Amino acid sequence: MHKTKLAFLLALSDLKNPLNEEEKQTLTDIAKHLHIQPLAWTNHTEPMLLKMIQSNPQLNKQYNQYTTQFEQLPEKSQILSGIEQEIKSLMVNPDFSQINLKAQSRDEK
Repeated sequence: MHKTKLAFLLALSDLKNPLNEEEKQTLTDIAKHLHIQPLAWTNHTEPMLLKMIQSNPQLNKQYNQYTTQFEQLPEKSQILSGIEQEIKSLMVNPDFSQINLKAQSRDEK
């Protein structure tokens, strides 16, 4: 799995506030595009994701922290490999209605 995707998913799980409806729609579009055209990641899908990340200051901050940490790891560490497998299993049938439940539950407390 590409480090961009992994850093994004980890950053998303750390968000204190859930994504807004426009961000959720963008993420749904990205997921559909990735599913339909996985080879278009570098030229089309990754730039869409990075644009969405950059438009959300909190998400962008978390994303940058994770990418910095990944740059310090060996290229294919066992930690990343294990996380990749777990994420791939979750991506088989993505359900974006469940995005940011962690953030929503914090808000309810």
